[in-house]
Amino acid sequence: PKGLRNGPCGGSTSEYCYVDKTRPCVWYKIFERSYRFGREEHLLEVLPPLDWEQVGRDSWSAVFRSVKKIGARKIAGGLLSRSAEIRKQTWDGIFIPVRQPDWWQGDSNYHAPVYREPVSELERRLRAGEFVVTCEIPPPPPVTFASHNLSAVGEVRRGQGRYAQPDGQADNRPNIEGAAPP
Repeated sequence: PKGLRNGPCGGSTSEYCYVDKTRPCVWYKIFERSYRFGREEHLLEVLPPLDWEQVGRDSWSAVFRSVKKIGARKIAGGLLSRSAEIRKQTWDGIFIPVRQPDWWQGDSNYHAPVYREPVSELERRLRAGEFVVTCEIPPPPPVTFASHNLSAVGEVRRGQGRYAQPDGQADNRPNIEGAAPP
């Protein structure tokens, strides 16, 4: 449901999609099928960016155009061949042009990152084999006048030059018309 094209999101499990627990994780199914058919090398293929002009359109039309370009007889013969290599070449001949369209000038091959030095103190410590404890601390919510509930904080007493505090004590700050209490 999140539309990720180059791998699963961080919350995927083998049981279900963490966005919609009524559905299986699509990427888990992709991994499972790739290994079952011996095509796991394609999991590292870098896909082109999404062509937004094609969103919402049927992708099978691109497959049928590819089949038409190669020829239905040649495809049928290749897919029914006893040779696994010919079947693989036929299958790739159909789907590589769909996965790697002509407008994509990128490289479809996986290139492992080349690390020269750690990019952070955390990475340096992890590479050194240290035990590191991390946590996620959300930023504090922004405080604006619009987020204050004035009835809970106290009322501004107009004309008396004072703010009434929740405990009933008076504050002697000047009353400026339209000014927000702290």
